[in-house]
Amino acid sequence: MAEKSDNSRYSLKEILPYAVLILLGVALFIRSAYGFCQSDESFYVSTAGRFASGDVIFADEWHPTQMSSLLTAPVYAMYRLVTGGTAGMIRFFRCVYLLLTMAEAAWIYTRLKGMGRRYAGSALALFILLYCHLNMATLSYYMICFQCFLMAALMCYRAEKSVYFGAGGFFYALAVLSLPSLAVASTLVFVILALCCIRKKEIRRPFLCFLAGICIPLVLFLIYVYASGLGIAGILANLVNILSDSEHDRDYYQSFKAFFHAIEDAYGRIYYLSLLLVAVSILSCFREKLRRSAEIYILIADVMLFIYYAAVSARHTGFMNTAFALFVFPLFFLARKKDWYIFASLFLGGLAVSATYSFSSYSDLYVLSIGHGLA
Repeated sequence: MAEKSDNSRYSLKEILPYAVLILLGVALFIRSAYGFCQSDESFYVSTAGRFASGDVIFADEWHPTQMSSLLTAPVYAMYRLVTGGTAGMIRFFRCVYLLLTMAEAAWIYTRLKGMGRRYAGSALALFILLYCHLNMATLSYYMICFQCFLMAALMCYRAEKSVYFGAGGFFYALAVLSLPSLAVASTLVFVILALCCIRKKEIRRPFLCFLAGICIPLVLFLIYVYASGLGIAGILANLVNILSDSEHDRDYYQSFKAFFHAIEDAYGRIYYLSLLLVAVSILSCFREKLRRSAEIYILIADVMLFIYYAAVSARHTGFMNTAFALFVFPLFFLARKKDWYIFASLFLGGLAVSATYSFSSYSDLYVLSIGHGLA
């Protein structure tokens, strides 16, 4: 009898997280029928529609983020093929986004649970399902980049099979297609890894599998480019006009400053206290005496600052991502056991995504906080 009761509790413990995800997913599907976005949602759908109808990338479109619409054009074309029209297209994009996000959340929970990190997996799965930039639960280039970058990092996390590294490269390539300037930001990382492969044989196979995964979307993109008659020369010829677009004209020095000052503009100069906590926590990694004497004070100050950041963030969309990033940064260095892969791939990678948005899109915190969400 006791064994049967234990089995029931075990089954409930296994099923409950998936049941919660399904219930939330159903609620979000119902919610998708309501609300009209006055921002860019119709732009994402219409650009995909233009490419599905025969317009050529770069030649017929000027927006810097247009490459993400190549990923969504098949969704648009499939809906028109089945229904014969475009009525309900915006909601269909929302539903496809929700289906993909639910699948990703379930996979993330399952993968982390298998590593003995059930609670971390539950928290991350809920975050993935409930968070979307500007509350636009649709196939935007912001969220495609965010979701694919996260999938790439977690595919490679403690991976034991080459297929995981290949899948990681595949998802990373999709993230770059959604935010092409991300490729520039990660060039240095690839150069370092390539140099490391010369001396460390154990990372050669994972790195090569990752590159092989990248090549799949890259080859498909090149096939499209030449099939459309554009070619590499056509891309380069039209790229000049896209980069000179006055709406997205960038002052790179101002973008660099904004990457740091956007947080100060939101929270005030008290933000520098968080940087001080980070500096002290990093020093404590090298001085055990400092760790023992300062640890409790860092924790108290960090919690108090988080409460303040959370109160300010409640009035803004996405700012809570930044509040959590500032909160966990010093905690990582205080931890006795540090997962450096997660720190490098998600925290530093998230900051790289945030910086890329600062240079290629807008420098306001509501955009930069997408990268902070990864962190």
